[in-house]
This record gives sequence, structure tokens and C-alpha cells, in this order.
Amino acid sequence: MKKNWCGILVFMLLISILQACGKEDNNKQEAELPKQKEEEMQAPALKEVEHIPAEEKAALLAVMEQQAAAFNKRDLEAYMTLISKEPSSFDYDEEKAYIKTVFETMDIKLEPVETVVTAFKATEATIVTKMNTIIKDHASGKELTTPSRQVNTLAKEEGQWRIKAVFAIGEQDSTNS
Repeated sequence: MKKNWCGILVFMLLISILQACGKEDNNKQEAELPKQKEEEMQAPALKEVEHIPAEEKAALLAVMEQQAAAFNKRDLEAYMTLISKEPSSFDYDEEKAYIKTVFETMDIKLEPVETVVTAFKATEATIVTKMNTIIKDHASGKELTTPSRQVNTLAKEEGQWRIKAVFAIGEQDSTNS
């Protein structure tokens, strides 16, 4: 059974929370480790695909904006209208059930930082979004912000761009507030 992207994202967030809990203990160890140059640790810059029609680029970026907005509003129906009925990296019905559970049980917000179309064909495109995922713990009032890159494959279905595959790649830095 394929894992849906949210399951992966929640797993990454749990790892980040565990890392944050152990951060104080690791400070001494980190001081002893040789420091890498900051630029070596950063993910490569996103490169936009050339020769994409302006109207297609606008439509693709609009889907990604609508996805984050629907997620943040906890609007399941709006969110699912952006998802392909035949996704390749998750099951549609499992995704719907999972997102419904997330909306009912968690306080998570998506904050897109940068969105770039990295590949484009007339019926398929790849979009990479640098994303901050913000989780709020109601008990303590603290927030954990976890940066990631979300790689989305969109397919044109019945004249509309829909999300067909989603993969999340965690980045190094998490911040607590």
C-alpha cells in the first residue's frame, strides 16, 4: 500500500519534534563536531523550467496556492477538488480519509515560501514548493515550524490541472516558538 504524502509529512514532523526535544542535550555534542560551511548544508536553489506558457504557469501556481489555502481553512471538499481521481503516489479515498482526520485532530498550517515550476509538458508538470509546516501544541501553546520541500506532479485532467503525486523532503532546520 502506498503511503500518502501527508503520512510522510506527519512522520517528518514527529521526527522534528523528537529532534527539538533532544536539542538541548545535543548542544554540547554539536559544539565538538566540525562545522560544515553553511552553503554546503543548504539545498540547491530551485531552477524554473524555460519555455512555459504564461497562462499554464499561472494555472499551475494557482493550484498550489489553492491547495495551501484549502488545507489551512480545513476545507476538505475544496482540497480534494485539486487532487487527481487517479493519483500515482497515493490512493484517492485513503488521502481523503487521512486529510479529514488531520483536519479533525491536528492544528497544522502550510506556509508556502517559494513555488517553482521545474518541469513542464502539455499534460504534466512538476512543481517544487519550499514549505514551512507549522504545528501548534494546544497544551503548551508552542509552535514548531518545520521546513521542507514538497515535490508535486500535476496532470491535466478534463482541462484542469490536478495533483497526481506528492513527495515531501525534509530540510535540516526546525524552529520552536
